Amino acid sequence: MSARVLVRFVELSVGIAGLVMLLILARAFGAIADGGMLQWAVTTDSPVQRTFAPGASIAWDHGLISVAQSPLGAGLGLAFQLAVLAFAIASLLALRGLVRRFAEGAFLLEENVVALRRIGRLLLASVALSILGALAVQPLLIASVTVPAGVALHPSLSWNVPGAENIWLDFEVPLGTLALSALAFLFASALQSGIAYRADSEGIL
Repeated sequence: MSARVLVRFVELSVGIAGLVMLLILARAFGAIADGGMLQWAVTTDSPVQRTFAPGASIAWDHGLISVAQSPLGAGLGLAFQLAVLAFAIASLLALRGLVRRFAEGAFLLEENVVALRRIGRLLLASVALSILGALAVQPLLIASVTVPAGVALHPSLSWNVPGAENIWLDFEVPLGTLALSALAFLFASALQSGIAYRADSEGIL
């Protein structure tokens, strides 16, 4: 993939991220119109089974919990989603400038080191915000639900309750984003070493 194509790909990613932000806002306004609907993906240890055909059945262990009249939880969830997306857009814009300089053959520049470290910090901040969002919203959701007898509703990190139908709120730490952040810091250190080596070589010459 040429540098020019890569720049166009990054620009397309920025546009898609902006479109996703608009869609999230539109969905949020729809939730507000419904009285502050809060939704979260869930997993159960008691799958719902349905006969699909003679000798075959389907079991669903994932679903979606919806809580009406929860404006605080819905608002917090929206705020964290938009913040995470904003950091992602900012990191893509920084990457766009970095790739443009690489396309021009400008590799060993302090500006590139600064850009890579900025990308690393932005991605790391988006991971932290994603985790904080789950920690902030999940307790609000659980507190607003009166579960029936024999059912236990849990946050993502919790033990099951023996003898009950256990339902967990789903959340996955964005390990891919964390790995990209680490790579950005690693490449920044490599470029910094290259810049220092070039400076030493020019000093000797």
